[in-house]
Amino acid sequence: MKKIICSVLVIALLFALCACGVSEAPAKTVELQSLYDSFTPSLPDMLVLDDTMRLNLMGIKDEYCDQVICSVVAFSLQADEIWLIEAADEESLSTLKTLAENRLRAKMEETSFYSPDQYAICEDGRIITEGLYLALIVSPDADTFEAAFKDALK
Repeated sequence: MKKIICSVLVIALLFALCACGVSEAPAKTVELQSLYDSFTPSLPDMLVLDDTMRLNLMGIKDEYCDQVICSVVAFSLQADEIWLIEAADEESLSTLKTLAENRLRAKMEETSFYSPDQYAICEDGRIITEGLYLALIVSPDADTFEAAFKDALK
C-alpha cells in the first residue's frame, strides 16, 4: 500500500513540475525600422526624429520604448506623421497612447486654421495598439499603412 501511495505522489509531483516548465510562446517581435522603410515610398519627404527631438516635441522618453520611430513631414504645410513604437511595458504603452491622442488633437487644431484638406487627413488619423505596439498614422494612405502595421503583427 505504501508503494502505491508513494508512486501516486511521485507521479503527481512529476505532473506538477512539468506544468511549471510550460511557457507561452514569446510574442512576435516586429522590426519597426523595416516596416517604416516599407512605408517610405508612399510618404512625402519625412524627418525621422532623434531621441531629443521626440522628447522635446512629443514627450516620448526613451525609457517608454523598446523600439521607436517617429517621423514628421519635412514641409510644415502637410500633416503627415508616423509613429511606430514598441512600448517597454503596459504602463508605458498607456502613456504613449495618451501622448499620441494629444498629438493628433493638436495637429487637428493646427491644421483647422490653414488647410481644410490637411485637417481632413488629421481627422482620419489613426492610433492603433496591438499588444505592446502602438502606431500613430497621419497620412492620406492611412488605410494602407494601418493594414501593413496590423499584418506585420500577425
